[in-house]
Amino acid sequence: MISIKELYLKYKKPQVDKVKLDPWGRFINIISIPITRFLLGTRITPNQVTYFWTVLGIIGGLFFIPGTVKYNIIGAVILNISWVFDAVDGTMARVRKICSPMGFYLESLGHWLSTVFMGMGIAIGAYNKTKEINILILGFLFCISILLFHLLTREKIHIYLKEGMYKKKAKESNPIKISKQENKSLVQRIYDIALHFYQGDFFFLIIIPLSLLNMVEYMVIFYGITFPILILLLYIYEVKRGFEWVDGLHK
Repeated sequence: MISIKELYLKYKKPQVDKVKLDPWGRFINIISIPITRFLLGTRITPNQVTYFWTVLGIIGGLFFIPGTVKYNIIGAVILNISWVFDAVDGTMARVRKICSPMGFYLESLGHWLSTVFMGMGIAIGAYNKTKEINILILGFLFCISILLFHLLTREKIHIYLKEGMYKKKAKESNPIKISKQENKSLVQRIYDIALHFYQGDFFFLIIIPLSLLNMVEYMVIFYGITFPILILLLYIYEVKRGFEWVDGLHK
């Protein structure tokens, strides 16, 4: 049986360093190691773990609908438990050497579903608490922004494959080479830093203190206003940079 130390040094730490997780994300991944080790001794598959934490994330989001402190705290705890198991499936797949496109696909869908249901639950719960229609509108904008966040980028990949551009580029003798170290402007670097505050990992972190302080509606207000602005900036950015970064995917 693989040791916890080996799990961390060989299979967990390299991945955590690669995706550049923040301290809370690293803590969550450390918590996941004993669970991973236990599940490796069973017949449970990584994809089954993915299904489990996806459903758990959806349930956690629904707990915010009543808008009470008790249910908000329960929802926040469930969401973070789902995140712990989110850190399990990938490690199991790497240890067993069974990483697959389907596994990545299911995980991506899981992130979308759990985050969207979290946004929806928080928005409805904030409305149930305040009875202000403006809160519900901002919550709607928050949820739509979550959906658009990755769509603006991933739609390029969809078009790239649908239109056969991938095959055309692959046949070229001198395909465009995209450097991994792009020369980014100060505005782009600030934008990259800001993105960390608009992803599920950060949402799951801040929802804990906000639930304890009974201030979840402030999350709806902040993201309902700022997230659509970020989406507009992302739209402009993606239009300007075109398809060159997608061209590099076939290498």
